[in-house]
Amino acid sequence: MVLRLDSIDQLTQPGSLERVLGPVVRVRREPMSGASSFSGARHERVRVDLADGTTETLVLKLARPERNWIAQRTCDGLGREAALLGEPALAGVWEVFARTYLAFAQADGELGLLMVDLGEYLPPDVREPIAEAHEEALLTGLARLHARFWESPPLELPWLADAPALVRLLGPQILDDATHRDMVPSPLRERVVEGWTLARARLSPRAWGVLTRPADEWTRLFEPFPRTLIHGDSKVANFALLPTGRLAAIDWEVASSATPTVEMGWYLIVNSTRLARPRDEVLAAYRRHLEAERGAAIPESRWSPCCCSAFRRPRRCCSGPRPSRAGRRGPAPRTSGRGGWISWSRSQQAGTCDPGWPGSMRRITTDGRHRDPVSLCAPTRSWQVDACRLQDVSAGTVLPHLQQGLVRVSAGCGPQRPGRCPDSYEQGASPGCAGCGP
Repeated sequence: MVLRLDSIDQLTQPGSLERVLGPVVRVRREPMSGASSFSGARHERVRVDLADGTTETLVLKLARPERNWIAQRTCDGLGREAALLGEPALAGVWEVFARTYLAFAQADGELGLLMVDLGEYLPPDVREPIAEAHEEALLTGLARLHARFWESPPLELPWLADAPALVRLLGPQILDDATHRDMVPSPLRERVVEGWTLARARLSPRAWGVLTRPADEWTRLFEPFPRTLIHGDSKVANFALLPTGRLAAIDWEVASSATPTVEMGWYLIVNSTRLARPRDEVLAAYRRHLEAERGAAIPESRWSPCCCSAFRRPRRCCSGPRPSRAGRRGPAPRTSGRGGWISWSRSQQAGTCDPGWPGSMRRITTDGRHRDPVSLCAPTRSWQVDACRLQDVSAGTVLPHLQQGLVRVSAGCGPQRPGRCPDSYEQGASPGCAGCGP
């Protein structure tokens, strides 16, 4: 178990550090430059000179749940990361991931976490794909975590977040809720408001009504499927591949009890520019690892509906023959290779979209009716279109795209490829449903 201390100050006192590091000669604390946190947490670097002549470099994370907007939005009143470290029923987390947390303390409403400095092992913050071997390690780690706590008793721990809390974190209600807006730090606040404002302006009232449904209504789609422990913020930057070959995971602020495909939906979106393979291949690899860790195959009858609910896939997308491509007008769309999202680059055109182009791209469904897809024409000069029916879109994929700022979400489609927007396309003319098969 991780050492629990009585006060924040004890975390950097020589006597406390000797309990985990050995004899201590000197302790130095210094500000940690370049450490940013959307949650509002502060970080310090702690250098510990040991009696054997070596120096250990640690990181001290300090946070107050009452001032942490993520904690407030996910109903975390006690400090979820500390609760995870101190919970015996979740000790299995450190069988899956290397335990790099050394000690923690909670006192006077403040939380302190002392951990190994993983800076040299964390991937650089760049918008470039990671190596496939690195991606395999991340997917294996997530699959092991999910298999380890599959439908297990600890999922009932009251302090774990849940799917509704994740949906409420940055939902479109932020536009009309000043209290919610004030919670979110800058510049994330401006990006989120900008994205939702653009979405509301571009989408039909019906489409906007779908996106603003209550979180409980969205997440009711997940109820038929198994739950497990999920990390909750599975971006590449929160995982370190150590020289020993083991994987370390940090930032457990939204550790949740939810269906595992909620984790994977977020993984695909937040790491959209970091994926080593197309999204359907990433999901297939995750499924393969999950089945291996659980020692049982997942029937397609369970896997496909689970993916459809946790991402944005309608069930009709996972069964029956694909509709004919005949009748589609315009050139074939150029796909990004990142799953069912289709993007077209408005190459060489600056500013907003071509005034001669429809403000909202349309599509013809198999029943002959027109519906508005999730589509934009943004200052990034790209369109993005969901290839499945909007009213069947779930929170696992579309909401994270919108929450991060629609004008920046073109990165979510992978490399933009030159092409020309078709006038319309039929439902089913997408490259297929990630996780559901063609």
